[in-house]
Amino acid sequence: MIQPYVYWRLDTPLAYIVGLYSNIVNGGMLDDPTAYADFKKGPQYNWLVGELRSVAAANSQNSPKRTVLLAVHYPPYSGASNFNVRGNPSQGPSPSASNAPYLAVALQQAFADSGQRPDAIFSAHAHLFQRLTYTFADGTVMPCLVAGCGGHSPLEVLSEQCDGETGASQVAPFPAVPPGSFQFPSGDSAQVEYYEDNMSDDSEFGFLKVTIEARILMGQFIGATSKKILDEFKLDLDNRKYQ
Repeated sequence: MIQPYVYWRLDTPLAYIVGLYSNIVNGGMLDDPTAYADFKKGPQYNWLVGELRSVAAANSQNSPKRTVLLAVHYPPYSGASNFNVRGNPSQGPSPSASNAPYLAVALQQAFADSGQRPDAIFSAHAHLFQRLTYTFADGTVMPCLVAGCGGHSPLEVLSEQCDGETGASQVAPFPAVPPGSFQFPSGDSAQVEYYEDNMSDDSEFGFLKVTIEARILMGQFIGATSKKILDEFKLDLDNRKYQ
């Protein structure tokens, strides 16, 4: 947090992992909007587009292709009741961020400009667990994981508003909460498939285990106390749909 704009790419035998720095303002952003009124001119944004183009070109030669994973501190999508405020840069304590795009808008534009979508997005920030499915207009899906309950106490409550009021616990699946005036692109949507928060007596901390094998991306959320698999998904990386 005292070394801003540390972003990186890690190449492994099975995956390209792209890590972004967004922990600057409420909702997250890639570049300073006071320096780059057009966010597409920002250095981190252009680096991201370049890296996604690079892995797309490499995957055109790879057999089999490598998985493309994106990691970013702030979640671009969430089912949290307070995300209408917490996901909006203009609502934070930094007035200079009022012109910043929603993080989801900047990321989706980078995917379009590079011609490469990640197979999954991993984030944290909120001290709970959520698995969201982003569904594109073409029917393909992209898991978006918010894994922030590895040990920081206490767990957050998904239904808690910014004013401290808490609504009823929701039963998944349910639609993601759009921040501010954000609107999904035509035909796209996102919904929460599973979450773990501090609403029930049996809620617990946990960790996310990710496995890549035979062009299948599998994610398992495992309870730290129970050692049970509390949530699981399998994504076919070739057709980008759940098994």
